[in-house]
Amino acid sequence: MPTEILIVGQFPPPFHGSNIMAERFHDSLENLGYQVSIVEKTFSRKIEEVGTFSLKKLLRAQVVVFKVVRSLVATRADLCFYFISLKFPSFYIDVMFLLVLRLIGTHVVLYIHGKGFQRSAERSPLMRWLLKSPMISKSLGALVLGEILKKDIDSFIPNDRLFVLPNCIPDVSAQVLSTYRTKSKSDKIRI
Repeated sequence: MPTEILIVGQFPPPFHGSNIMAERFHDSLENLGYQVSIVEKTFSRKIEEVGTFSLKKLLRAQVVVFKVVRSLVATRADLCFYFISLKFPSFYIDVMFLLVLRLIGTHVVLYIHGKGFQRSAERSPLMRWLLKSPMISKSLGALVLGEILKKDIDSFIPNDRLFVLPNCIPDVSAQVLSTYRTKSKSDKIRI
């Protein structure tokens, strides 16, 4: 069982599904006793920037590559969990990162937080080629959100290397619950 783990992904802010799950995943690994290093590949500073291209993001990508290599050398991580995006241009940047990790010899497990791989491969020969490339197909495995999502990626990564890790929420402690119980019945709680 590996003890040194590297996570390459986006953490909040901005707050959206994949970022929040990256943070939860990190916290869970630490709670299990793993030594976890993080390299944030945060290119978007605001939610409006997600899915857009800019020269600033391209420059940030170069800095992140340096941080990944530096972290791998410093920690000698046994395993890297890589949060991959399917959106353009993020996917192409992710493939470049995965190439660097492959050249270094790092074992990579992809964390796939969405769907659309099959459809993208059908629409674009370049996308199909990249999905079948060693950067994706030779990864150690992939985590997906549900059983049905395995079908979206099993043409590129064999089913026996696909694992389900559904979205989750943090445990609510008894102390937090007792705070709500002390409120009067007339107080409304809004969620």
